[in-house]
Amino acid sequence: MLVRFGNEQKGEISTMFLKSLMFGHAKGKTVSNALIETLCEKDYELPLKQLAALGCDGPNVNKTIYPHVYECLTLY
Repeated sequence: MLVRFGNEQKGEISTMFLKSLMFGHAKGKTVSNALIETLCEKDYELPLKQLAALGCDGPNVNKTIYPHVYECLTLY
């Protein structure tokens, strides 16, 4: 899982590796829940309200994950 963010300390856009998430043949909700849980982990605590975009490796994955992630973000 990679995160790209505006790094105010460096005055640039930075990319940071958070961790690997292994799924095999997982359903979209499983993947989106894992993404949200990772972003909310104590070590990361990323501001989900400032999430600007998601990127995935396949269009069919995007059709399921995007709506579920954005639905979860409305709860924060």
